[in-house]
Amino acid sequence: MPIVGTGWEFHIIRREQQTRSLDGRRRTVGSYKLYHDGVEQIGTDFRGTVAEAKGPGANAPAGNGRRITAGRYPLATQAGRKYVTWG
Repeated sequence: MPIVGTGWEFHIIRREQQTRSLDGRRRTVGSYKLYHDGVEQIGTDFRGTVAEAKGPGANAPAGNGRRITAGRYPLATQAGRKYVTWG
């Protein structure tokens, strides 16, 4: 999906599906970049590799073991005990 240039956008490009030889489990591997108001944010904290559950995407039912369906979603940060966005 193209960047629309409004607010913060986390752009994931899904590149390939990989299969683990040990047990046959599949995952989707890609890369991501972060944009703000259409401008790519430069630096190692704003780009990288992402691994997701196997495809194709399916948002329902919950817990189905599949990646999220391609689309636009709200972006938020996390500051919990187990997962945090920064630090």
